Amino acid sequence: MTDVFRDSLGHNLYRIGQLVREETAKALQPFRLTPEQWQLLVVLAQHDGMTPSELGERTLRDKTTVSRILPGLVKKGGG
Repeated sequence: MTDVFRDSLGHNLYRIGQLVREETAKALQPFRLTPEQWQLLVVLAQHDGMTPSELGERTLRDKTTVSRILPGLVKKGGG
């Protein structure tokens, strides 16, 4: 008997996303960065002076999430 949920496209796409996030987190451990922090850094490196709302638009995150991530990132950067 097949497991309809386990074999569904939605479940498999979700699982792939989780696996990619886990592997990204492992790769970023030496830099003490989370995948979310890394994502913000990549966008900020390409665009100067962005607001949390603009960062959210670029990273597909809401302003509240971006505002929660930024203080930890600033603290890690020493500034």
